[in-house]
Amino acid sequence: MRIKKLLVLFLAVIIAGSFTACSKKGSGAAEEFIKLFSSGNFYIQLIVEEDGISQPVDVYLYNGMSAMYIKEDEAGTMRIIWRDGKTFLIFEDMKMYMVENYIEDEFNFDFAIEGETKYTKSGKAEFNGKNLSYDEYIDEDGIGMMIFTENGKLAGIRTLDKNGNPEEDTVILAFTGIEEGVAFTVFDFIPDDYELFS
Repeated sequence: MRIKKLLVLFLAVIIAGSFTACSKKGSGAAEEFIKLFSSGNFYIQLIVEEDGISQPVDVYLYNGMSAMYIKEDEAGTMRIIWRDGKTFLIFEDMKMYMVENYIEDEFNFDFAIEGETKYTKSGKAEFNGKNLSYDEYIDEDGIGMMIFTENGKLAGIRTLDKNGNPEEDTVILAFTGIEEGVAFTVFDFIPDDYELFS
């Protein structure tokens, strides 16, 4: 899976973090999720589908840094970190790592939801094969998001275009805050026996 595709996927999920100025609240469950997203410090596990194969991806945000764990067929488990203007690719199974410059302009983030947002409606709709409750929000440009919940837990996010048409569904498996000890392991810890790719 290419790094660029992962970055686009990553941004598609965390755009909920820009929902910081809602003019009207939705359900309590959705509001709690928005509050945690907006804090900028959280862990989320989501499902990625590529070439008909689904796999979980772990995403972390903490104090302006971001990271994810993925599994590649050839490279095994990878930890990818974006911080300090750099991209760190850590190959856990191979005990090696790479450091590259991260240039944001290389990627298209035009779909990111920004500015003041507002709650528009709640209801039920099909998501991931189930009929689930959702709360819908839109930004000042008309870009929207449906936040789906199941039994009080975040089930997924559906992004909407300016006409209200669905664009992409992201299934969520887990969503919690992130503790300092976990953040150190994810963002700062590269074992001494890992070698730098030359």
